[in-house]
Amino acid sequence: MKKTLSIILALSLVISAFAAFTFAGSSAAAEAEIPYIAPASAPTIDGTIADGEWANAKKFTIDQNTSGFKTGSVPFATDYYYFWNENGLYVYVDAKDTDIDPNVYTNTQVLNGTDGIQIEIDPMNKKNAGYSDSYIFDFVPQSNTTDSHAIWYEHFQYATGAVEGIIDVQGKIDANGYVMEILIKWDALRKNNEDFVVKTGLKMGFGNIIMNVEGGGLYADYSTICDAQFFNTLVLVGGEGVEVNPPSSSEPAPSEPDSSITVNPPAENKGGCGNKA
Repeated sequence: MKKTLSIILALSLVISAFAAFTFAGSSAAAEAEIPYIAPASAPTIDGTIADGEWANAKKFTIDQNTSGFKTGSVPFATDYYYFWNENGLYVYVDAKDTDIDPNVYTNTQVLNGTDGIQIEIDPMNKKNAGYSDSYIFDFVPQSNTTDSHAIWYEHFQYATGAVEGIIDVQGKIDANGYVMEILIKWDALRKNNEDFVVKTGLKMGFGNIIMNVEGGGLYADYSTICDAQFFNTLVLVGGEGVEVNPPSSSEPAPSEPDSSITVNPPAENKGGCGNKA
């Protein structure tokens, strides 16, 4: 039986896909190299994992042994696979959660009160205390929308998931848990006119989180969630010669919700660090 629980949340090259890089629960932030994949070979964001589609991606695992932050119980492992290219960061999530929260949400609602994952990103790698310079994205594998079962929400900069054209996500649920395929486009990380140049060697702060409502569980592969000074660091490797500059216009990256959608985010969304499950 499901229980309504409060989760303290948000303030609350791997050479093959079979060997996981982990941060081993260390309180010290670590660097991980994210490999380049040519756009022609990039995964299709459809929630279906084709053979070899994520081979040679960087793999991270969150479980009882590798988590630097823990609250409650997450009695299953979750794997995250990362690529990058001109389009953005590609992420595949495989969560062995066989007890999925039945509640579904829309893309205008906060999503950190159900089963899913979060990714925190500090695009300028400032590592400033707190979260004023960072993003935290919720991704959940089911919703009541008609175009996609998986949806997203961002707490700190957008306070919505209704911005079109900056995130692609699709997911599937089966007897083994759920999978999601995600593309975080570079412009999604330029809400505040961040001027990073996408090329090999670029560093960004980041961290992975798994949410398990049934156990009141929240595990992360870094020591302190929602505080960029404790983030790990991703480093883009490969893709020599690729260079994606920020828009030359002084106008900010797209940041307004689709005007056809009524967005009424809860008052606490901006802080994002009190999760109600």
